[in-house]
Amino acid sequence: NTVTGDVYLNLQQECVIPCIRKMFEYKEWYFQQDRAPPHYDRNVRTI
Repeated sequence: NTVTGDVYLNLQQECVIPCIRKMFEYKEWYFQQDRAPPHYDRNVRTI
């Protein structure tokens, strides 16, 4: 299977971001990703 921008965006919105927010609560945090095509999809860059 291939990870597309839409699949990656859904993963970020449904799992990764909520989990990070729960772990760090009100602390400032950064999520770094490389420039793999799914990571650089226009919809992903807007979150």
